[in-house]
Amino acid sequence: MIRSKPLWFLTLLALVLGVAVGSLLPQVSLMTKPLGQLFLQALKLLVVPLVLVSITHAVGSVSQVGTAGRMGVLALVGYLVTTFMVIPTGFAVMALVKVNPMPGLGHSAESVLSDEAAIELGQLVPPNIVEAMASGNILGLIVFSLLLGVAANRAGSAGHAFREFMASAMAVVQGLTKIVIAFAPIGVFSLMASTTAQYGLEVLRPLVQLILLVYVGCALHVLITLNLGLRLFAKLSLWRFIQGVFPAQLMAFSTTTAAGTLPESMRCAEENLHVKPFVSQFVLPVGATINMDGTALYQLLVSLFVAQWYGIQLDLAQLVTLSLTVVLMSIGTAAIPSGGLVVLSAVLASVGLPIEAVALVAGIDRVLDMARTTVNVTGDLAVTTIIDRQITRGDGAHDI
Repeated sequence: MIRSKPLWFLTLLALVLGVAVGSLLPQVSLMTKPLGQLFLQALKLLVVPLVLVSITHAVGSVSQVGTAGRMGVLALVGYLVTTFMVIPTGFAVMALVKVNPMPGLGHSAESVLSDEAAIELGQLVPPNIVEAMASGNILGLIVFSLLLGVAANRAGSAGHAFREFMASAMAVVQGLTKIVIAFAPIGVFSLMASTTAQYGLEVLRPLVQLILLVYVGCALHVLITLNLGLRLFAKLSLWRFIQGVFPAQLMAFSTTTAAGTLPESMRCAEENLHVKPFVSQFVLPVGATINMDGTALYQLLVSLFVAQWYGIQLDLAQLVTLSLTVVLMSIGTAAIPSGGLVVLSAVLASVGLPIEAVALVAGIDRVLDMARTTVNVTGDLAVTTIIDRQITRGDGAHDI
C-alpha cells in the first residue's frame, strides 16, 4: 500500500512523522541524524553533474532557435526578460516580510563562504573548470555549461555526436537523480525528527510562512510582470488571457509538470487565444525547455528565506550571485523531473547557504511546486501570445 503512494505524499508523511517522533522521542530521534546527513551528502554529490549536464543539454537542445529568425529571437528575449523580472519581484516580497531566525540554527560551518570561495567577478570565468567543480564554484560551472551548449550548437553537424552524448548523459543523470530522490522520505524523516528534537515544534511555523510567500510572489509575477507584457505588446487584458489559458493552468497546478501540460497549453493557445499553430508549436516547446520563471522565483524566495531563517546576512556580491544563479539554473531545471530539491541545493551552495534547509523544505515541496509550475506554464503562454501578436500584428487576424 505504501509503495503505491506518490513520492510527494511519502515525503510529506515523513515530515509529519519526523515531527511527531522528534517531539515524543527526542533522544531516539537524535540518533537518526546520520541517515539525514547521508541524504544531504547524496544531494551534494549530484550538484556538479546536474549543473554541467542539464544546462549543456538544455542549451544544446534548442539549436533550432538560432535558425528560426525573428520568432526565435523574440522567444529567447521574451523568456529571458520574464525570468529576469522575478528578481525584483522576489526581493520586493522578502523586503516586506520579517523571518525570525530559529534559535540554535545560526551560522553552521556551511553557511559562510570561505575566503577562497568569496564572490568575485573572476568566478564567472574560472581558469580551471575541474578546480571550479571541486571548490563549489557553481556560478562558474553554470557559465562554462552555457558556453559549452552554445559551442555545441555553433558546431553544426560536427557537434551532433556531442549533443547526442549529452542527451545520453542527461538520461543517466535523470536516473541518478531519481535514485537519490527516492530516499527523500528517509532523509526528511531523519532530519525533521532530529531537528524537532533539538529545536522543538517552533521549527514548523516558518514553513507555513514560506508557503504564503511563494504563492504571493507567484501571484505578483503574473499580476505585474506578465500582465504588463500582455498589455504593452499583445494589447490583451490579463482577464481575457486568464480566461483562455485557465484549463492549462489548472492542469499544471494539479499535475506539477509543464511538459505534461504542453498539449493542453497548445490547445488553449490556438483555440482560445487564436495563436497561429506555427507559433505555438515552436515557442511553447522552447519555453518548456528554457523558461522557468516560476521556478526561478521559487528558488530566489526560498534562498532569501533560508538566509533570514538561519540568521545569515548576505552581502551585495552574494545577492548578485544568487540572482544570476537562480536565473541561469532555471534553464536546466526543466530537464530534471523531481530534481527541484537538487537544483535548490546548487542554488544554496552558490552563496554558501546551509544545504540542510533543503530537507526542511522537501516536505512542503509539492505544495510549492503547484504554484511554480502554474507560473511556468502561464509565462510560456504569455510569451507565446505576445510573439504571435508581434509577428502577425498587420494581418488583422486577432480579435478576441
